[in-house]
Amino acid sequence: MNSDIKMLERAEVNVWQDMFTSIIEDADSNILLVDEELKVINLNSGFYWIFLETYGIELKKGTCILESMDHVNTSLATAWRERCMIALSGTAIKVEDTFEVDGRKYYWEIHFKSVSLPDNTQLISVFSRDITIRKAYQQKIIENEANLRSILNTIEDSIWLVNTKWELIDFNKEFYKKYKQAYGIKLSRGKNILDLLPAELTEVRELWTTRYESALKGKTGKYIDSYLVEKDLRHSKSKPIRLSKMQR
Repeated sequence: MNSDIKMLERAEVNVWQDMFTSIIEDADSNILLVDEELKVINLNSGFYWIFLETYGIELKKGTCILESMDHVNTSLATAWRERCMIALSGTAIKVEDTFEVDGRKYYWEIHFKSVSLPDNTQLISVFSRDITIRKAYQQKIIENEANLRSILNTIEDSIWLVNTKWELIDFNKEFYKKYKQAYGIKLSRGKNILDLLPAELTEVRELWTTRYESALKGKTGKYIDSYLVEKDLRHSKSKPIRLSKMQR
């Protein structure tokens, strides 16, 4: 009777192991599992091949990942030891690794997390994915933003953006300079532009509230304002315009 139960238990374990292996093989991410001694418990083909092609390291079940790495790349072994120790302490971490293949730079995002088992031992799950395309888009966005900012700062007109909460999203140098001259205030992104006005200027606050609300309703307008700068009367023109993306 006992032998039959043990056979059923072993069969059940084998079924779960086969199911688990199937799941990690079909996963989009590269997956690695190691025990407390950092020996490989399981890994899918994605993780196996990326490590082999990138570092020339062949990871196999039962081998210690640090020993495998140390033979090829000691700095990589040191970095992975630190990451695994952090994970075993109960802190999940995410890192980015950069490497080159055939002169091209690649980026990988890697997640380390420990899992406690019923027998009080731990295993570490490592998930990695290629973020090279995402990094390329991010770099493109940064370059485009830098180009746009350069253009805005060469324009002599004041330009600024606010959202539906009157929070200052962005502004050019000319607006920053004129606002400081008019009200003695240094602008800061993310702040409520109406709250930045001096408390005694209630009429100015109410005036611009009306203008912003009108612009957000799709109505355009041209305004001329006067203000003192070192006892000299200055005049400025403004034309609030609604931008649909700024309403979100």
